[in-house]
Amino acid sequence: SMPFTADYWELDTDYEEYSGVYSCVTTLNQFKAEFIWMLSREAALEEETKNKVYKVLDDNKISRRSIVATVQDC
Repeated sequence: SMPFTADYWELDTDYEEYSGVYSCVTTLNQFKAEFIWMLSREAALEEETKNKVYKVLDDNKISRRSIVATVQDC
């Protein structure tokens, strides 16, 4: 694997229960990759919290078309 570093931005948080994080990187000067993390202290985010993060993404014109939920069951 090829190690690399990337900046990220905390887009939204309540400092206690959830955080919305975004990163956009270009590798090898040609491949763009965007990452969105919606982090929570619970296994699943409440719908209201997801909608808050989605609004911040929309307000910043960050596409959420490719967001895939990860099942947290371990």
